[in-house]
Amino acid sequence: MIFKTLVIENFGIYRGENHFDLRPYSSDDDTRPIILFGGKNGSGKTTILEAIRLCLYGRSALGNRVRKQDYDTYISQRLHRDLCNQKSQYAEIRLVFEHTHGGNRSVYEATRSWRFEGKNPEETVRVFKNSEPLYDIPPEHWDDFLRDLIPPGVADLFFFDGEQIQALANETTEAEALADAIRGLLNLELIERLQSDLSTYLRRQKNKKHSKLQQEAEKAEQRLEKIREGILELKQDRASLKTKIDHVSKRIESARQLLLREGGGFVEHQDKMIERRNFLDAEIDRVSDQIREMSAGLVPFALVPHWNERLSERFALEAEAKREKLTQEVLHSKAKEIVARLSAPEFKMEYASGLSDEGWHQLLLQIEASLTNPKSLDDIQLRHPISEDALRRIQNWMYEAMNDVPRKLHEMSIYLEKLETERVEVEKAIKQVPEQDVTSPLIDAFHKLANEEGSLNDQITDIDGKIKQLQIEEAEAERASKRAWKDLAQAAGIAARVERAAKAQVILDQYLERITAVKVGELQDQFVQYFKLLARKKNLVQSVVIDPQTFDVTLLGENNTEIPKTELSAGEKQLYAMALLWALRAVSGRALPIIMDTPMGRLDTDHRATLLENFFPLAAHQVIILSTDTEIDATAFNRIQHDVSRVYRLEYDEDKGYTEVIEGYFGEMQSEVAV
Repeated sequence: MIFKTLVIENFGIYRGENHFDLRPYSSDDDTRPIILFGGKNGSGKTTILEAIRLCLYGRSALGNRVRKQDYDTYISQRLHRDLCNQKSQYAEIRLVFEHTHGGNRSVYEATRSWRFEGKNPEETVRVFKNSEPLYDIPPEHWDDFLRDLIPPGVADLFFFDGEQIQALANETTEAEALADAIRGLLNLELIERLQSDLSTYLRRQKNKKHSKLQQEAEKAEQRLEKIREGILELKQDRASLKTKIDHVSKRIESARQLLLREGGGFVEHQDKMIERRNFLDAEIDRVSDQIREMSAGLVPFALVPHWNERLSERFALEAEAKREKLTQEVLHSKAKEIVARLSAPEFKMEYASGLSDEGWHQLLLQIEASLTNPKSLDDIQLRHPISEDALRRIQNWMYEAMNDVPRKLHEMSIYLEKLETERVEVEKAIKQVPEQDVTSPLIDAFHKLANEEGSLNDQITDIDGKIKQLQIEEAEAERASKRAWKDLAQAAGIAARVERAAKAQVILDQYLERITAVKVGELQDQFVQYFKLLARKKNLVQSVVIDPQTFDVTLLGENNTEIPKTELSAGEKQLYAMALLWALRAVSGRALPIIMDTPMGRLDTDHRATLLENFFPLAAHQVIILSTDTEIDATAFNRIQHDVSRVYRLEYDEDKGYTEVIEGYFGEMQSEVAV
């Protein structure tokens, strides 16, 4: 099956007709199964999934035993309302899909519409096959036809949201969620309906000579049915509460947006903003003092780097002149000593006796001149008669003035500018805090809704406890009923039809046990395969055991060592749930599209990457993802863009009061995607 087109008209926050092309691109060398919807919370992502379910199942989309009155109320609440709270008088959901039956592929168009001409909506269902009305089936059974195409229990394996994933990941609710999934997988509703019909048949037998065994069997069956009715009523109450919670959650979001528009967000953070302003004032004063201290020190020198360089050069030249002068003084002293020794008569007699006295005198003058020849530095005037230590300190200051001081001054100036800019923004925000008489009613309304939501959640928790207790009683009653019918089937002297009906009950029980065991075995094998594909620790789980009675799941590692689920990280638990859903889909053998609503909200970066690369592109031939911009951001989008056929962005316009549908993803993160 492939969903081709979805049309939503005046439903939820969608005004008018909104068309979505859901066809995945496919060719011999390129397959792109993903259809991506992006939107912030409250923009209508969940409404996409809700609309598809509603189109296919009508009242059954809300639960098995939903009263028409509750369904009409739900539809009335979900019709689009404008900014003046005027409700639309007509709404429609249309789903076009391809489906293969008996080897023949056909295009079906299912439309479910509601028109308000009185207090309650009038619902109309239309089904077309290849552009012609579905004449093969009477119109009054079109609802059943749509429901049987994808039984609601099976749909839960293909159309799911983060809450269903969490139910499988949570140890407290996992067994019940898995049991419901397997019931849907095997379409056990039909078998249970047959069992119920057989029980009704046996009770209606007019034979007044009911045996004690038959009376016991009927009594056990009646008790079992009473318990099941109680469970169904509680589940219906739970579904009704869940609908109320969803409605309250939407009102909370609307109240929050209104509060933000009126400045309520500033009220909430007013104390923090004032505290921040005080900190900024103190920090601005501190940094300003530091800059002033620097200005009184080396900063003036930093402003004239050219003169610093000239002064540094002069210091170097005078230092060299000093060293040269000292050298000349030493040489001059040595020269006099040498000339004095050479002037001795005995030296001349010994080494230059052949030289005249005048010649010897000239030679001595030349030697003395060579040793004491003045250098060019002798003309340099020493203007800075300071010690070498003082000179080194001054040169260090000049180096700081030309290098460290400008850098520090620049950094501190930027920091001061940043502080002052933030100070202006904080002061502006503080001034935007509205008067208390404006925000107090809005805050009170918001808190009232939040308390109402908390109360509803408490009621759901209470109902869950009652359901769990009744399910324990149901298991006991079911065992008692099976024993009673088995004893009745074995008893002699009972009418053949009653006997056959009783035996049929036993056979159905045996069939349920066997088919469940077979499918559980297949599920175990498939789960390990898919979990290893998704998990980062490939060897973490080697096998799995699922109890076909309680549906408790036991993970086994190396050497069949049990792995407590408490040792799994939060991300691994989510992948565990995804692997279970993937395995259930594989065991079902149905080629149906997958729709996932915010599937990655609880995953870390690594586990999200695993889903992006190993699940979304491979899970089905058509994968519809309803995501927020935080779940699939620019990096994530780049990972899957080559597997994406179509991209829609849902943006709720508060000024208009409805959601606009835009092709393309969030802002600049979209890459070019060919469709």
